[in-house]
Amino acid sequence: MTISPTGAITLSGWLGDRAAFKAQSQTRADHSTFDLLIPLYKGSQAGSVAGTVLFSSTTNHDAAGTVLWNKPGSFSSTIGLQAARYAPPTMTGTATLTATGGDLGSFSSTVNISTTGKATSPTKGLSLSITPASGVWKATIPNAVTKKADTAYGAIFQKPSQLGVGVFIGSGKNGAVKITQ
Repeated sequence: MTISPTGAITLSGWLGDRAAFKAQSQTRADHSTFDLLIPLYKGSQAGSVAGTVLFSSTTNHDAAGTVLWNKPGSFSSTIGLQAARYAPPTMTGTATLTATGGDLGSFSSTVNISTTGKATSPTKGLSLSITPASGVWKATIPNAVTKKADTAYGAIFQKPSQLGVGVFIGSGKNGAVKITQ
């Protein structure tokens, strides 16, 4: 998310089901909130993410709100949204990547993250790459249950401390990924 001096907001990213999105909004006259509407899933299965986001700098976030994520024929869910300013550099050095849920069961491995965002790990089949300029990351996690790799996507969240959070889809089930130092 970027915010211009005039209050114009541009958002882009992806959701837990890998749906990519781009959206624009504008801060309200009070400059402390904005309305979020992200159209998703073209055609007869069109859905959306919609809600109001409040800018409020706290220990845990710089903006937060409750939004409704609707995917017709699949689900409609109210979820919490949190955002925080991001300032490079990102995580470097030794970290732990942990994944749970999906059909993965439980997974944990040590990774060594370079200043360029590339990571090495003693775990065969695990890869992690972080884009330092944005904090966005992608990981490939070996799945001992399915014998295939699961791909996870996420971002580094810097409040209250650096934490990589993300999601992956196993065999039709979502899982969560954390990168901690």
